Amino acid sequence: MSLQAKKLLKTFEDKVIRRIGNIREQKVDVRIVTATNQSLEEAVRQGRFRSDLFFRLRIINLELPPLRSRGNDILLLAEHFLTINRGATGNKECALAPKPKKCFSIIPGPATSENFGT
Repeated sequence: MSLQAKKLLKTFEDKVIRRIGNIREQKVDVRIVTATNQSLEEAVRQGRFRSDLFFRLRIINLELPPLRSRGNDILLLAEHFLTINRGATGNKECALAPKPKKCFSIIPGPATSENFGT
């Protein structure tokens, strides 16, 4: 992991990569988006995460509450992805069934198969 972190830092600083098997470096313009459910600040303090890598990754920090504590967001997301997939599959009649829809609206926490009676 230390070698991977060094290569990632080199990419951030020099804006170049070297593909596996190549001898030449290639210029790149990249943006990195990362996510974690752990405190990286705490991991840095405990020595489990490199402080230099943390500094490079933490340009903009967004803290989002877990989906289970965001009310009807899970229902909105389920309907959104269903709409997207409707177009991809050509099934215009596909809709979220009433029972799962009700469960998404009232269940505090992750949905499980037992919530849907399956």
